[in-house]
Order: sequence, then structure tokens, then C-alpha cells
Amino acid sequence: MHCTGFASHRAVSQKPTRLTRVMPPDVPFVDTSGERRGACLSPEDSMKKPDVFQRLRADHARVLAELNALERAAGIATPPRGRARAAAKPRDAAARSRVNGAELRRVLALMAAQFDTHMAAEDEALFPALARALPETLGRLEPFEAEHQELRSMLASLESLARQSGGPTRDEQIAVQARDFVDLLRIHVRKEEAVVFRVAEQVLAPAELDRVANRVTRGAIDRPHRTRVTTKGQRS
Repeated sequence: MHCTGFASHRAVSQKPTRLTRVMPPDVPFVDTSGERRGACLSPEDSMKKPDVFQRLRADHARVLAELNALERAAGIATPPRGRARAAAKPRDAAARSRVNGAELRRVLALMAAQFDTHMAAEDEALFPALARALPETLGRLEPFEAEHQELRSMLASLESLARQSGGPTRDEQIAVQARDFVDLLRIHVRKEEAVVFRVAEQVLAPAELDRVANRVTRGAIDRPHRTRVTTKGQRS
């Protein structure tokens, strides 16, 4: 029986300004079955898997859909192309450049709720479970945690700006920060599904998956500081 393991991927900067990240053309996988200390799921255990990954992917799909709304609310939506662009009225460009404060706050509140449930479930249940099953992947999970922390910080900054009175300076800051946030979150979701979910589905036992599912359904909890995964699933 063979399981695929993590391929190393680049850690991200903790202090972004304008993002220049690009998604690698593919996310390679390496067969670590000869080195792995964990065990793949048996066919019987695979049949018992809860639908936790289906739910996590559905969360991702909802967030990605809302990112389009965030771009429009922040005035950074991609302009139409071709005939649609030629047919666009002059005021359409001006409308795209304006920040819709009410809609922006709505989308950011939705993102915050998702981070407090979905992202917390990954940090507190999924990543520790994967580190226990495959201890050698511990170092490769850390960039995902770092991106979570970075995304939370970026979201908090946008929420703060959205509460301020409107004006050209604020709107420009929102546009810049929203662009960075949207770009990073889209890349993060793609990497997470291609790397973390794919491996976790192969190696996590049903009991571990149940714990992840329970954390997802438990809802938001306070997260006053960053926690880190250890091989025993403890938080530090």
C-alpha cells in the first residue's frame, strides 16, 4: 500500500506589502511510503471516513465565491474584456473604483466567521492529527499555519479600515490591502486542497477525522494568540 506525502513548498513572508506570490505550475507529490512512520488507511477504514473534507471543501468554495464580492466591494474587480469592455459605460469604471462600505463589512464579517471555525479547525485538529500520523510532515505544515496567521492579520486590518470614514486615502488603502488578501487567500486554498487535504484523506484514521469534524461543528472560540503544532498534537 502506498501513500503520498508532502512535497516541500516555499514558506511565505510574515510581513507582506504588495504580494508577488504566484502559485507553482503544479504541486508535486513524492511517494514517502518507504520513509513514512504512519500508516495508510485500510480500505475498510476509508469506507468509514466522515464527510469532513467535503465540508471543508464546501467552506473553501463559499469563501472563494465571496472573494468576488469582496473585490467588487473594495473597488478592485477586474474590468470586463473584449466586447463587454467596449460596451461598458464610462460610469462603470468609476463605480468599480469606489468602496461599498456596507457590502465590504458584510463580506469581511463572513470571512471572520469562516476563519474562526474552518481555519481554527485546521489549526487545532487537522494539522495536529496529520503531524501525529506523519511526524516528518511537521515542518511542512508550518507554512500553512504561518499563512493562516498572516491572513488573520490582513483581515483584521481590512476590518479596521472598513470601520473608518470613507475618503480617497482610506479607499486606496482598502484597495491595496484587499488585493493582497484576495490573492493570498486564493493561493492558500489551492495549496491546502492539493497538499494537506489530499494527504490527510489517505492517512487519518476515522477517530481523528471525527475530532476534526467535531471541531468544525463546535463553532468559533477565542484565539488570543498564535498556537503551533507539535508532533504530539499539543499546542505551544
